Amino acid sequence: MDFLLAEKPSSAKAIARALGNSERKLFNRKVSYYIVDNDKIVCSAVGHLFTLHPKIAERGIFPKWDYQFTSVWTVNKHAYYAKNYFDCLKYVTSQYNFDRYIIATDFDPEGTVIGFITFIALKVPFKKVFRMKMNSLARDEILRAYNNLDPPDYPWFRAGLARHETDILYGVNLTEAFSTAIAKVRGRRRTVSLGRVQTPTLKFVVDREREIRRFIPQPYWNIFLQFEHQGTMYIAKHIEEDIFDVKEVERILNICKGATETKVENFKKEVKETEAPTLFNLPMLQQEAFYQLGISPDMTDKVAQSLYQQALISYPRTGSTAIWTGVPYKKILESLSKEKVYANYIQEINEKNYTPHKRGISDGAHSAIYPTGEPHTPKTQLEAKLLDLIKRRFISVFYPPLKREHSMLVLNVNGERFRLLGVRTIDEGWLKPYTYKKVEEHLIPELQIGTMLPVKSITAEEKQTAPPERYTSASLVRMMERQGIGTKATRAEIVKLLWSRKYVVYEKNVGLKPTPLGERLIEVAERFCPLMVDVKLTSELENDLESIIEGKVEKDVVVNKAKENISRILDDINKNFTWIGKELSAVL
Repeated sequence: MDFLLAEKPSSAKAIARALGNSERKLFNRKVSYYIVDNDKIVCSAVGHLFTLHPKIAERGIFPKWDYQFTSVWTVNKHAYYAKNYFDCLKYVTSQYNFDRYIIATDFDPEGTVIGFITFIALKVPFKKVFRMKMNSLARDEILRAYNNLDPPDYPWFRAGLARHETDILYGVNLTEAFSTAIAKVRGRRRTVSLGRVQTPTLKFVVDREREIRRFIPQPYWNIFLQFEHQGTMYIAKHIEEDIFDVKEVERILNICKGATETKVENFKKEVKETEAPTLFNLPMLQQEAFYQLGISPDMTDKVAQSLYQQALISYPRTGSTAIWTGVPYKKILESLSKEKVYANYIQEINEKNYTPHKRGISDGAHSAIYPTGEPHTPKTQLEAKLLDLIKRRFISVFYPPLKREHSMLVLNVNGERFRLLGVRTIDEGWLKPYTYKKVEEHLIPELQIGTMLPVKSITAEEKQTAPPERYTSASLVRMMERQGIGTKATRAEIVKLLWSRKYVVYEKNVGLKPTPLGERLIEVAERFCPLMVDVKLTSELENDLESIIEGKVEKDVVVNKAKENISRILDDINKNFTWIGKELSAVL
């Protein structure tokens, strides 16, 4: 008999239905579990049932190096509902002698930690433990994973555990140190939250604000030639583009002064192909959903998770952009063909024997995000919009390249050259199904070299350089990814934390701005304990955590290295304890 542990109740329901004839049972009239074909029982957690907690919880004491896994309902009264789920697990595992205990949580380090820690708490014999690795909650994928169980993924468990430990070591100790410094000056406590990834991310926002304040606009000019051809007016731009020297502008205008004609010096055109984009990974989906649908990265993560739980898409927290060889894309296309909005695209794919391109990267564990083809309707309109984006992206990878003709007309006025660029679409290719991507058409006349054209005007337009743009939530997530801090699953949540803790504010049409408190936190850290905001140090730790999965480094080595860094930061804080308290108290 098999015991299967799902991460969430909705996952347990999907797994039970896929594996056979399932009978729903209720534990204490509150918690559902399922008996399947009388030889399998599927139960669920509700995310993390246990969390790392300091053994010494008293405030004002740091460093805190010793932690233990504690039930979430013990440390958070609002999580008491989780106790019912663990009681259900204890009851079921005590009633049967199972042959196999299967971790069927989400296929990522976090899901692995949930499974391992729960089984350890249940005192499950690990010689009977197996891992079920699903890319989606679609029926066929669940059956494939169940029939191809793996041994427990210890490297992922160790990596996930190391991430939990380092995050809490940084978060608890640095938060406790700064909050205690404030209490010493003010006479009352004010908790100021700091974190391993959170604080360097805040520095990105503060640094950008500093750049904007320091920015001094510089004038520059563009010179335009307006000419007429067959009754249509066209505007060409001087080939020097942005000119910052006003004397150069005056020189060009003087040379062109009084000109009534311009001569076609060159005309050329070429066809360029743009390959279909890859499938989405989570960061790419967050970016595209923000710019195309106006959905924040944090909300995109939540909506994608909901679609996954409804078995409508594959596991979303993936780094892969390549289509996995095991994805049943023909079956998915057949399912999508039954939806009127996609039917013509699928018909064209079948008639012209299009096959998906193989470009993209693999994170070694998951496929890129793809629709499962399950015939369910999403619960909300927002989910439907995101699912349509994912479906169209999936269809587009089967299509041929976009073909566009790029043309350039070069005009000469008394030795000064002007350029007019044009572009037109020859073959829509993958743009046909991927309607979210828009391209502009700029048609220009195809003229023979030596043709003379009447000049209407030659003018200079003064402009000013603009300061760098403030971050949006999407561009800040992208910056975190580029700098190698945080994970696919946590970056958007960290940006949201900065806002909820009043370290940044978001102004419409402006972007993210640091609050006085957020800015002062970074100023204090840079002045008194710069390791706290060292992006390189944070990125190196991320690489070390990934190396645990690859077996290149031991978990304890990474955790001890983190402790050494925290000790150095705390030493700096202790040396400047009163000053830190005074500086922060001034903005509270």
